[in-house]
Amino acid sequence: MAVPSPSTPVPSPPMGCISPVDADASGDPDPRPDSTDWNTVEEVEGPALGAPGGRCTDTPLVAINGRLARAAAPGEDSSVVPGICPSPFQPCPTSTPSPFHPEGARAMSDSMQDLIQGWDGLSVILRYDEPSQSWFFIALHDSTLGRPTGGCRMKVYPRPADGLLDALRLARGMTLKFAGAGLAYGGGKSVIALSRPLGDGERTATLLRFGHLLESLRGAYWTGEDLGTTPEDMAVIAQASRYVHGIQRNPEGGEPVAATDPGPYTARGVLAGIRATAHQIFGSRELAGRTVLVQGVGDVGAPLARLLADEGATVLVGDVDEARAREVAAAINGAVLRPEEVYRTPCDIFAPCAVGAILNRETIPELRCRGVAGAANNQLADEAADGERLRARGIVHAPDFLVSAGGALGLIYRARGHTEAEIRERIDEIETSVRTALLEAAAQNEAPHAAAERRVLASLGTRGDPGASEPGS
Repeated sequence: MAVPSPSTPVPSPPMGCISPVDADASGDPDPRPDSTDWNTVEEVEGPALGAPGGRCTDTPLVAINGRLARAAAPGEDSSVVPGICPSPFQPCPTSTPSPFHPEGARAMSDSMQDLIQGWDGLSVILRYDEPSQSWFFIALHDSTLGRPTGGCRMKVYPRPADGLLDALRLARGMTLKFAGAGLAYGGGKSVIALSRPLGDGERTATLLRFGHLLESLRGAYWTGEDLGTTPEDMAVIAQASRYVHGIQRNPEGGEPVAATDPGPYTARGVLAGIRATAHQIFGSRELAGRTVLVQGVGDVGAPLARLLADEGATVLVGDVDEARAREVAAAINGAVLRPEEVYRTPCDIFAPCAVGAILNRETIPELRCRGVAGAANNQLADEAADGERLRARGIVHAPDFLVSAGGALGLIYRARGHTEAEIRERIDEIETSVRTALLEAAAQNEAPHAAAERRVLASLGTRGDPGASEPGS
């Protein structure tokens, strides 16, 4: 991974790009903007924002503390935040209600504004990508420990606001993940919210445009692979931006290539979390003879299933791609479940490794497991209520932000030049962190996620009640 040195010249972003955080001489971003200064700055009206017939997102927008801004023009005053001029958001006049319509999508909906105003993070960068009729969201949650960092998710959403909500929740989860793993990085996340599936050529072009937006942030945020993106996608983004993890660059030129797939590292960390969960439930970390149900057999779930089989566990797999599930199960002598059977199938430990919010008021009563430990982010639809629902049922839930840290650890330690043996040893320490969290929660008679989150937030000096800081709450 190539990290720009302090001596590397960083070009000023062109008009239409936002640089909410300038890099100082060490290459680290400046501290978060002062909220008082931002909130008291005089409002100015920006060109094209709200002008009749104007394209409201010709330039990216950034929201800081619930206020929106546009990129500063050359020579324009941007003393509040380098590179940004404050401006109230004026929606484009349109009678089209469709959220992804080529005209209506340019206006940010009230629901999106509400989500941002209810969020506890640093800033959100938004851009409507007209060629693909998609939205780019980059959420920067916290920089207490270091530069905001997190993967780039790409998927079709029913509404743009759903993609924004994903970005906000996932960025907050990355803050918890890095802090819980003892890594000097802040929480960030990006989402490319598609209105429809893209063909190969259109996908590549969209990723390149996202890369240009990422580059315009001048290192305020680094990204990597996530749900819906691949190492090859990261190589495409890296053609336009230096700020991509897991990339091998040729010093003599040529296109960047993906050097690291974080999936196997994440899977190894989940295995460690499952061992800790088994120890809490059964008094032994051994998995031989235990039944583990893996939901989602993609880049993380598939290698996890193989690791579990190697441990002697009976492995059940379920995935919306049933052909993929059958392929993985056949390779490990496992069994395949239909997606609708996953929650009500008896097992010792349930390992969700697909999408988030799958533990909720509808699914928790159906669960027939003793514990939950998986790679999916934001597994609890409602952190406080659903964490308590699991605890009331006697189901041990390993905090997902601890369990899923293996991918981040692997990428970072590999970039630092550590050997594979050293990386595996560091990832295996997740077992200890999860075990400690479960023991502390049991001693306090509290849901593990809430207890672990409070401890991590306290270590950051972050105010907030776990479960009360969700966007829009």
